[in-house]
Amino acid sequence: MRILIVAAVAPVLFLTGCSCHQEEIVTDCRVTGELTEQTANLTYVSTGLASDVTCFSDSFSFARRGELTAPRELKLAVRFHVREATRAAPTDATFPFVGFELTVHDVPFGPSEIELDDTRAKIEGCNALHGHLGITALTPSCHDSLYCPIDLEGTLTFSAVSLADGAVLDLTNASVNIHQTYVKRDVMCGGDGVGA
Repeated sequence: MRILIVAAVAPVLFLTGCSCHQEEIVTDCRVTGELTEQTANLTYVSTGLASDVTCFSDSFSFARRGELTAPRELKLAVRFHVREATRAAPTDATFPFVGFELTVHDVPFGPSEIELDDTRAKIEGCNALHGHLGITALTPSCHDSLYCPIDLEGTLTFSAVSLADGAVLDLTNASVNIHQTYVKRDVMCGGDGVGA
């Protein structure tokens, strides 16, 4: 399953004399994997339809040169289209969603192997988390600006239990690829020196 979202953080406007420009980070997030949810009566499995993904937190996206040494939080918010495991995919595109919001604490730059549990990570609305995040690359690329875009390549597996109904959520065979791009563009300034 591939999930793609291209999102930009809020641009920042800079004034230089009579000219103005904006700086922003554009994030391309790609996730492949298999998600299942086992409830008391049914099993749901992910389909091939694209869903929503949000990657990183502000602590990465707005990283500055002098702030790149400390570990940070990595956040993934994902929604998968799913179907009942015993049924064929519906033809009318009325798929339900199953999603998760994962926060991993103390993620260092560079390669790392992180065992996930309820202390090192959190899935909103779940507990009994166990899994693994394997990062082969997490590197910043600083520019002469406020921002240091990040590239990440890694793998992710986990299992967790819903606090609401005891359903078991499993993610397997997942890969995570995140590429951030620094964008600087000239914009027209208004009469008060603010970009029009």
